[in-house]
This record gives sequence, structure tokens and C-alpha cells, in this order.
Amino acid sequence: MTFILLRIILQWLRRRACVAEVKQSAAGLVFTARGLKRCYAFFILLSVSIVAAVLNFKEAIWLAAFPTMFAVGCMANWPANIVLNDYGLMQREWWGRTRRIAWDEVSSIVFRSRDGSTFVFDANDTAIRHSGCHANSRRFQAEVMARSGLRQIADWDAIPSLQSASQ
Repeated sequence: MTFILLRIILQWLRRRACVAEVKQSAAGLVFTARGLKRCYAFFILLSVSIVAAVLNFKEAIWLAAFPTMFAVGCMANWPANIVLNDYGLMQREWWGRTRRIAWDEVSSIVFRSRDGSTFVFDANDTAIRHSGCHANSRRFQAEVMARSGLRQIADWDAIPSLQSASQ
């Protein structure tokens, strides 16, 4: 039941993200996942309040383990903003890890229809992921295609897997 509820929430967030506005800043076009960030923040606050209640009522400490792991998982998977400018794409995680791909280094764009994600790869297999919950995926794809010079977007499900051939 919980997974069905989470799936419904994610589908709702993806539908909202399709029509979300893209921010224009001094750095360039900024694609955010505002709705997903709000949900993650809510789940983190809920987890912290459960942990606080467990500690306040002097319950068994192991009861706080699952909500703590859930909050840490939400923080670790916090969606990064994607910035497009004249030089390329940049994705900076909240803990400081930054991925950059210059426009002349973009080798492929892959769309995964299952969750609405778009991946931009360079020759070294560095990937920048625009999740289905980031703002306006169609505009992101159009901007990347126009700026990189690529003419098509590959379908994730159409790429053959080599795993079965190696067994």
C-alpha cells in the first residue's frame, strides 16, 4: 500500500514538473526539481519528528533506526539543480560534487520513458541526469539538442543489453 501511495505521489510530481517554469539566472537556465525537494524535506522532517518522539518517550532506541536511515537516504538523493549556459551543462550536488559537460563534448542524449529521465553523456561516460521531476523536460531536451548540435535522442529501452550475450 505504501509503495502504491509513493508511486501516485511521484506520478503527480512528474506531471507538475512537465509544466514547471525554468528559471533564468545570471548563471544560465536553471532546471530545478522543486516539488521533489519539498516532498523530501517533508519526509526528512517527519522522520526527525518520529526520532524525537522515540527519544522523548524513552522507547527502545532501535525504533529510531528506520526513520533515521530514511532521512539520510532522502538527503543523499537530494536532486541537484541543472544549469545550462553558453559553455555547457553543470550539475552541482548539495554536498559539493559537480559534474560539467561542455557542449562540444556531448556525445549522446538518452531518454528513459519509464520515469521521464533524460541523460546527457560525454565521451568519458560522465552523465548529467534530468529526472522526470525536474522542470520542463521537453525544454531541457530541446535546449541540449540545439546547443550540442545532436539531431536525435536515443530511447533507453531501445538500447540492447550486453548482459545476456556475456552469459
